[in-house]
Amino acid sequence: MKIKTNHISAVILTGILATVSPLVVLAQLSPKANLDSATACYTSGRFADALGYYDQVLKNGKESYELYFNMGNTAFRLNELAQAVWFYEKALRLKPGDEDATFNLGLINSRITDKIDQVPLLFYERWWRSFVNLFPPDTWSMVSLILLSLTGASLLLFFQAGYMWQRKTGFWLSLTFGVLLVFSISFAWKGTQRIMNHNEAIIFATTVTAKSSPDASAVDLFVLHEGTKVGINDQIGEWLRIKIANGSVGWIKEKSLKRL
Repeated sequence: MKIKTNHISAVILTGILATVSPLVVLAQLSPKANLDSATACYTSGRFADALGYYDQVLKNGKESYELYFNMGNTAFRLNELAQAVWFYEKALRLKPGDEDATFNLGLINSRITDKIDQVPLLFYERWWRSFVNLFPPDTWSMVSLILLSLTGASLLLFFQAGYMWQRKTGFWLSLTFGVLLVFSISFAWKGTQRIMNHNEAIIFATTVTAKSSPDASAVDLFVLHEGTKVGINDQIGEWLRIKIANGSVGWIKEKSLKRL
């Protein structure tokens, strides 16, 4: 009986190790090894395995535009539209205006159920957003440092120049560079805030009904489907007050979405 028991225990242990070992291997691989494995799996059509390797890289804190973009492509291949939208949105936060991510996101948005018309932005809002999205925050920060140096040099010219025309040139240059510096710092700050603030989300539930108040018995307002992007502007317990692109607001449970 002991031999049989030991044999059964060995079989069970072998089964457990067979199940756990792939997870252990994933966790032990270096980020580069995981990325190489993900690429190999993607190329061979093993998209679920590829996403697993990419996810392990993400869990190790190796966040990047390229990683999110590749995860978006992989999720799209698996027909996981909500996941794909989430990954592409994350990619665009790190590299605003990227043509490839924007195109792929538009392609997926054409396949999701909800087609919501966005409230038109005022001209200055469009102008502001286009400049914020022109470069990532890190790039705007570098531009700010360059403009700060130019402003300082122009001020030095203004105070140290021996001729009036040189002082006038220094004054106008310092004024111009100073104004541009204020804008570039603002763009960098806004871009950073967009990345750090988790006030946008993607619906992950197949369908969810928005309520008029944070109560399951409240009036139904509208229905959303997976893949739809929403804004979050309030929270009471497990309920979130969301706003969709057309300006409509309602309450849904937090488990229905995933914050960006």
